[in-house]
Amino acid sequence: MKIKIQDLEPNPFRDMDHYPINEEKIQSLTNSINETGFWDNILARKKNGKIQIAYGHHRLVILQRDFKPDHIIDIPVRDLDDATMIRIMANENDESWAITPGIIDETIRVTYEYLKKSFFLKKMTHAWDKHEYFIFTKLPIPKLLKDDPENGYRKSPLIKQISNWLGGNWNEERIYYSFDRLKLIETGTLDKEAVEKLPMDTTARHFAGTVKRLKDVTPEQQRRAAEKIVERQDFGQQSVQEAIIEEKYPYEKKEEKEREFAFFIEECSKLINTLNRKLETLINFKSDFDSAYYKETFARFSFDASIDLLRVRLKQLLEEDK
Repeated sequence: MKIKIQDLEPNPFRDMDHYPINEEKIQSLTNSINETGFWDNILARKKNGKIQIAYGHHRLVILQRDFKPDHIIDIPVRDLDDATMIRIMANENDESWAITPGIIDETIRVTYEYLKKSFFLKKMTHAWDKHEYFIFTKLPIPKLLKDDPENGYRKSPLIKQISNWLGGNWNEERIYYSFDRLKLIETGTLDKEAVEKLPMDTTARHFAGTVKRLKDVTPEQQRRAAEKIVERQDFGQQSVQEAIIEEKYPYEKKEEKEREFAFFIEECSKLINTLNRKLETLINFKSDFDSAYYKETFARFSFDASIDLLRVRLKQLLEEDK
């Protein structure tokens, strides 16, 4: 179907503010399109007189940048319902070059809201352990698995229903941790902006878990901690915990560093006293060091260099104390 660029709209379930365009992918696609002129990887539907993109949003950005609004292209337009549009969006996100926690959470939020409206939630109680859980009544109901500390997400049939509905590409573990973040964001425990700064799903899991355990970490503290994590380029669990603790307990952290500094000064004092005793021994043997033989050895040059470096360090310390 031939369509003007100005008449193309994004997938209505894709909030472009939460699905940032990857500039690296844009450049790669631009180079490819310049060689092939291939636009068929944009798929759209027509609804209420509007042409809505199902997938191909990076190509849409290229079109909007490189061509005038009234430029006409020929793309496939299909009869796609809302469920298909959401599934296409989720799979396009999953295949993206850098799927971030913000994109994951927004995808799960949109999917959950659609399923809740279309298939209805119902609270159930399992017969053998009285465990309460929710299900979508009009979707296939999976068996409720036993509690498994290592795989807690499998306790929820709701998680499994969402995973199955999305086609299995979105595994239960990813959905479980996304749900956990969304609940924490909804209650105000976890800051959405801070999570969106993080580049990796596993990092977001560590971040949410730490915030939940520490409690009362303010949004500002969470954002600064997220910025530290990104700046340090260390996304492991320990690094995440340290960044959040540094922001939540800045004074305690400062006192800890001061204690470490005092301990280090004491350690240096002991080393200096030991060095003084050794230097006294060297002075007593100074006449031997001034012998012609010793002056030509590597040991003498190494010693002189060490003494020169010691002079520099002592001068720095003395100047700072003035």
